[in-house]
Amino acid sequence: MTTTEHEESPYTNPTDQDLYMKGWNYYRMCKPKAFREMDRDGTLPEVIIKRVRACKRYAENLIQNGMWDGEAWQQAIRQEMLGSESD
Repeated sequence: MTTTEHEESPYTNPTDQDLYMKGWNYYRMCKPKAFREMDRDGTLPEVIIKRVRACKRYAENLIQNGMWDGEAWQQAIRQEMLGSESD
């Protein structure tokens, strides 16, 4: 019996560091003007941390309501970290 790729590498929830880096990269790549302004005035970490917390709350709520972990985290990241409701 062979194992599928999914079984070989089970899904793991993103860490706070993973989420922070997604937020940092999002601002750096997609919103460079806002990134520079927030970086200059020192508010960038605070803004990203707020997004990370919102993302975690949303994903945990989705999971508690029966959504599979991977799907819940993907949806939460899209909506809360990347400001998009869909891919």
